[in-house]
Amino acid sequence: MSKRRILIIGSGKRVQEAALPVVSRAIDQFELEGLVSRTPRSITSEGRNHEVLGLDSLTQERLSQVDLVYMVVSKPAVPTVLRRLSSLGTSNVDLLIETPVMLVRHLGHLDLLERFRNVWVSEDCTTLPCFKALSKFLATGQIGDLQSATFDRSAYAYHGMAMVKTVLGDDRIRRARQRRGSTNLRERVVEVANRKQATILDPRDYLQGTMTFVGDSGLVSDIAGKGHQLQAEVRAGLCVGFRIGDILHEHSQQEIELMGSPSAGLGVTAWMDGMKRVGFLELLSSIASGRGAYPLMSAVEDSVVDYHLEKLGRYLSTPLTRPDASFSRLGFSVLTWLTDR
Repeated sequence: MSKRRILIIGSGKRVQEAALPVVSRAIDQFELEGLVSRTPRSITSEGRNHEVLGLDSLTQERLSQVDLVYMVVSKPAVPTVLRRLSSLGTSNVDLLIETPVMLVRHLGHLDLLERFRNVWVSEDCTTLPCFKALSKFLATGQIGDLQSATFDRSAYAYHGMAMVKTVLGDDRIRRARQRRGSTNLRERVVEVANRKQATILDPRDYLQGTMTFVGDSGLVSDIAGKGHQLQAEVRAGLCVGFRIGDILHEHSQQEIELMGSPSAGLGVTAWMDGMKRVGFLELLSSIASGRGAYPLMSAVEDSVVDYHLEKLGRYLSTPLTRPDASFSRLGFSVLTWLTDR
């Protein structure tokens, strides 16, 4: 299988600390075509210097040689960059765009994304390696069918919605509500289409963050002494995988390198930075194999639900609120037209 040429648009922390380290370890599948950004600069990743050219240097001929564009720019800049790419022709190029795709007030520009050959979202919280261990453990039937989950200071905003979908095994949110608890924590209860529920307590704090998953006949948690323990498998200071009892999800050598070192923390979220890099590698591998990455409209739904909870305190999926519904698309177009004036 020939390598895919990937062009990175962006030069910030996400590119330096995640994208470039991951792409450098996916060399059997991807070849870095280069980096462009709205402002030319020089950046460093893992001790290696990279020259970032200006976005205005990108030509139609150069873009035609690219297989995949990974776009990670500031949220307000997304429509402008998409228009620039569209002017060069994008029908034969795949796009991997950073979460949350775009601001809700800019969702009227979704048509710019539909001009690409394929569009996916780099939601690496759906491919965390600790979830791989959980999936393998659930397949043993030791706690029965998974019914609910609690992310206590371990999930954030639209990422949390994607994590709920991944763990509960459904790709659509049915309803959600938000309320302020008796402590400083905010509670979000999210129900997916299969009627299973998850609770998210935020704000996110990886120092205190934990995860608990409840089945028909038992539970899994990264809290020591609470049910079957989900924990990092550490050997010689390196995270080589994640374990629940006798079930071990092992990392490849590239994944071990990407895991790096943990931060302080009670549970597996101490390894979150490394887990997200490994998750990003999984997304790229999935694209290379033809399976694609996180679906565009799933990511848009995540951001819309998060927006509803922030503004209204609740969300209910209806033909008027679902982001893929024709009425919502019309509403997004009107909102974007008003805000762009």
